[in-house]
Amino acid sequence: MAAATVAEADLAVVMQDATSANNDRLIGNSSETSTMTDLPAQQIHVINKIDLLSEDERSEITAHLTSPRTSSRPRVLVSAMTGEGIPELAAAISRELLPEWPPSGAAVPFTTEHIASLAAAREAVEHRNAQAAMSLLQAMLTTDEG
Repeated sequence: MAAATVAEADLAVVMQDATSANNDRLIGNSSETSTMTDLPAQQIHVINKIDLLSEDERSEITAHLTSPRTSSRPRVLVSAMTGEGIPELAAAISRELLPEWPPSGAAVPFTTEHIASLAAAREAVEHRNAQAAMSLLQAMLTTDEG
């Protein structure tokens, strides 16, 4: 079930421990990472625990990541302990999931329920049923705070 869920994901964040792997594996050039066929096409590889690396080890990994032979998949160095790299990870996730930002001030649906309601309201408008469209849109604005 987990493999099926991962395969259906819009984005996979593949986390690797910087202290327990060789550089080929960290940059995704090993057979282990290249055979992860259940992962979605969109992936971000995260190398965690960079706070535990020496400057030389960091430099070596960074050089590998910027090498032309490295996969074009996004890779982010982070430290969950110190927070280093977390803003870059959030930005990478945003770029992968939403490569084109909506114009400033545009309304953006943020749940699957919103998307379904908007689709139903659009269909109601296309069928010239303004009352149904208004009801659907009004329901989106109303919350049950029991």
